[in-house]
Amino acid sequence: MVSGDTCPVRRPRAFLFPVIGALVVLAWLNRFIQDDAFISFRYARNFANGLGLVWNPGERVEGYTNFLWTVLMAIPHKLGLSPIAFCYGFGLVLFAFTLYLTYLAARSVLGLERPALIAVVLLGTNYTFSAFATSGMETQLQACLFVLAVLLFLRLGKEGSAVSGAAFLSAVLGLALLTRPDSVLLVVVLLPMALRVLWQKQGRRIGGLLALTLPLVAVVGPWLVWKLAFYGNLLPSTFYAKSPTSVSLFRGLFYLAAFVGIYFLFLLLPWAVKAGRRLLRSREPKLLMLSVIVGLWFAYVAVFGGDFMQFRMLVPVMPFLFILITWVLCAVVQTRPLRAGLVAVILAGSIFCGVFHGRGILRHGLESIHRLAEHLTSASENWAGIGSVLGQSFGSDRNVVIATTAAGAIPYYSNLRTVDMLGLDDPWIARHGRYLSSRPGHHRVATLGYLVGRGVNLVIGPPAMVNSDSLARTIELERFIWGFGRQDTVPEDARMVEIPIDHGYSLVALYLVRSEHVDSVIARRGWQTWPVPPYAGQH
Repeated sequence: MVSGDTCPVRRPRAFLFPVIGALVVLAWLNRFIQDDAFISFRYARNFANGLGLVWNPGERVEGYTNFLWTVLMAIPHKLGLSPIAFCYGFGLVLFAFTLYLTYLAARSVLGLERPALIAVVLLGTNYTFSAFATSGMETQLQACLFVLAVLLFLRLGKEGSAVSGAAFLSAVLGLALLTRPDSVLLVVVLLPMALRVLWQKQGRRIGGLLALTLPLVAVVGPWLVWKLAFYGNLLPSTFYAKSPTSVSLFRGLFYLAAFVGIYFLFLLLPWAVKAGRRLLRSREPKLLMLSVIVGLWFAYVAVFGGDFMQFRMLVPVMPFLFILITWVLCAVVQTRPLRAGLVAVILAGSIFCGVFHGRGILRHGLESIHRLAEHLTSASENWAGIGSVLGQSFGSDRNVVIATTAAGAIPYYSNLRTVDMLGLDDPWIARHGRYLSSRPGHHRVATLGYLVGRGVNLVIGPPAMVNSDSLARTIELERFIWGFGRQDTVPEDARMVEIPIDHGYSLVALYLVRSEHVDSVIARRGWQTWPVPPYAGQH
């Protein structure tokens, strides 16, 4: 709790909705779409078209970890709407609701409206939290459900029936699990605490236990049964593709350190240590609960190596983190000028991150939001354009097979049968592919022999774009096909092909398994081909 004269803001409740409105506008200005969002879009489109939740028609592979979000993405596809526009609108609504819920939760935890408003401002201006409101991924939905679940727990038994409140909490936790399975970390914290609250209020009645378990089981149980029946496995392919490696902990700690560094949060360390000692002495249950949730989530992120997207994995617990930061500022920092200065520093960290994209800090495979957006739209990469050209060229012929590591916009817009070379949507690659790197989600890659066996016609790999001034024939095969070793021999009739895309840029691909249809398209469109240049896999 904080004292009444700290963090002065007059009539804070009157400022709440204008502040949230301004932060929604900021999120709109920071909007972007992430390539991985198109994985869900592809599953959702197939689902809307009656083909089931599949990556390729007829192949039952669970290559997503966001069931609820993927099903929701079927709505714009069914209605003929742009999934990107739908994600922008829906994401901003979730963002605004999350900020409002954060205010209510902060007011309950901190005891006052003024610090609660400050927590909302710090959260809503954080560049990562703001930008991922519109990324096209499930991140904001998970954050919203997390805050709603915590708020329901904080109000358990205080407003209305404790049993009905417990049932509502249980259902929300179930929805969080459908959104992402790692929400189980929130479940293991809140369920035992909720059961304890119910027992204290009602005695050891079976009604409270049933209210806390039955809705969750009713939500999650049928989903698990369906998964087992439809996919034949409870664990998605992504689980194997993203399993920790020997260096995952190092990468995860770097991920957390980069977050603390880029937002200047390390400057709060002296007061955070003092606050931790104070919290252990006072044992304030609400603050302890938020600390446990954040600490457990950070440990999970560290063990699994973080992520390659700029702090995306921290977004679900950022509301709790900034409530704790606000408590440190308002309850531990003693003078108003110093407190105001620290708030200004945190805000400056968000400005620095948004303007300079974390230059000099985001390294070791950690891509900034700006960089993630460039994959789809920049002339030199233009993954959306590549997919569109391939789809137009081959008429979305399901007999044409492509393979790429950029398995988002390219497969979605091309609507061609696709092999995800990193194994997120391919269980064989996820388990048996050749080791590639320690980067999360990029541990293994398809072998050349596997691609030949799958009948892949065009191997795109990491898309290699060349402009009119480049000599495409000088590009070595290793540049866009990762991990092929000496035992992999390119078929004698394989060719390189240059596919014009847009803005004077062309895509260089490996024409691996020949087909009459592909030959006719190459001839009709006048694409240049040439022999495969020597590389390490050829003798």
